[in-house]
Amino acid sequence: MSPHCGIHSEEDVRALVSAVVSAVAPEGPAEQPVGFPAEAVRSDQAPGVRGDVAVGADHGGFRLKERIAEDLREHGFTVHDVGTNSTEAVDYPDFAHAVALLVAGGACRWGIVVDGAGIGSCMAANKVPATGWGEGRHARRVEKITDIERRYAGAARVEMSA
Repeated sequence: MSPHCGIHSEEDVRALVSAVVSAVAPEGPAEQPVGFPAEAVRSDQAPGVRGDVAVGADHGGFRLKERIAEDLREHGFTVHDVGTNSTEAVDYPDFAHAVALLVAGGACRWGIVVDGAGIGSCMAANKVPATGWGEGRHARRVEKITDIERRYAGAARVEMSA
């Protein structure tokens, strides 16, 4: 664990997950999301049974994901683990996308993605529509981000093709 994130030990991870778990409660069953193959998900329960939390990570976040999943199971949650399953190098968008699909499709109420840097998985997962847009005080900020993306997306494509 890197000391800059404030989590230094297994006890710190357990305390963090405990705080998150105590703030939420499992809900009723939901269906497998459309377009996501059930066989791609490792679950603690039989196929077709809803998982409460989807977890996924790249190789840099593998160990932390495993510890979080274990703590969630100890708190009675069903965990759908979409991988990765080792510290061998993988592409984080694949796992972030899989978690986001499970949440957006209703198979899981919550999703946790972990990667070595952190931001890449957040960006990938947040491209999948899930919770309805709530406008509010963040609308202006989100629009600014969208404007930046629009402004430079064409230039990036031209640069990549050159």
